Amino acid sequence: MTGVNWERWARASGIGFVVLFIVAFITLGEPPKVNDSTDEIVSFFDGDRGRVLTSMIVFGIAFILLLWFVGAIANALREAGEGRLGATTIAMGATFVSLQAVIGAIAGGLALNIAATGDAGVVQALNTLTGSVDLIAAYPFAGLIAAATVGFTRLRLLPY
Repeated sequence: MTGVNWERWARASGIGFVVLFIVAFITLGEPPKVNDSTDEIVSFFDGDRGRVLTSMIVFGIAFILLLWFVGAIANALREAGEGRLGATTIAMGATFVSLQAVIGAIAGGLALNIAATGDAGVVQALNTLTGSVDLIAAYPFAGLIAAATVGFTRLRLLPY
């Protein structure tokens, strides 16, 4: 009997991330925008509490799979002599997931009880904060993609 090929599972975790990420977005629905009224924000987070909290759990599992996948990318780059780019992918991936965890914590707090019992200014501020952090999180995600792409291109692992 052969052992489990953990490297293959680590590479496949990228597919799991994409699938769960899409499921989480569909489950979440359309979150309130930064300029939406307090009533709309409260309606979303308090009225759709179960949906918001479920999507946060699915996002969390998706991000675990993303980190596993990033580790596989970094390992492939390091083994092929691109250690700096491998380290960069890990740093960018960890930063992206950390920022997304902050968004999840804020959204979860809004859904649990802040939106229903919170001050209108607090609810507006926290909703605005989720939008701002999500925008900032796009930069390390782009860096992750860039580092992996440059590394795989240098190693001729990507067709071009």
